[in-house]
Amino acid sequence: MSNNDFIQTDDYQWQRKSGDTYEMYQMVEHYLGNDKSVYFAGGGTFKLADYADDDIDYCIDTYGYDGIDDVKRIYGDDWEGIVAECVFECNWADFPVESFDTEKEALAFVSKCMQ
Repeated sequence: MSNNDFIQTDDYQWQRKSGDTYEMYQMVEHYLGNDKSVYFAGGGTFKLADYADDDIDYCIDTYGYDGIDDVKRIYGDDWEGIVAECVFECNWADFPVESFDTEKEALAFVSKCMQ
């Protein structure tokens, strides 16, 4: 699934950048047991400039990086998108998220959001 100019950053995560604004969406499966799952889907827009340096460093450290310089060294010109992905995942609960009974419904919702 890919819409417009979104790039797929993980199996069920998409990102697009416009100026200094990132737009990201993802779907997450939560296994309930007994072959049942619930699926959460959502996301939205944000600017890295809206986050304090300490918050960004915390999110980067959560994924095992040793600060922004480490991300820049590893990813070169793509560093900012990686930092945005870390910040998005670290703050996902702050974005509008809906729950679905099936993966198909959740992915359809994400696809609609990306139009």
